[in-house]
Amino acid sequence: MYGLTSADFEALSTSQDGRCAICGDAPDMLHIDHDHDRQEIRALLCGPCNRMLGLAHDDPRRLAAGIRYLADHGCPLE
Repeated sequence: MYGLTSADFEALSTSQDGRCAICGDAPDMLHIDHDHDRQEIRALLCGPCNRMLGLAHDDPRRLAAGIRYLADHGCPLE
């Protein structure tokens, strides 16, 4: 997928120590995250982080607004 061979995927996974590039979890399965406009691979993500970006349409402003919302409603930023 996205021009990535299984060897490329394994090398990328190894470079990330088998962890999600966003949250750092080590899931059973990593997903290929890519820029939808340029079709370029960014990194490997766990399912929840991959879905989070997709549901936010890769919009940093929407994601930042979500962080502010959570902080304003009692979710501490660590």
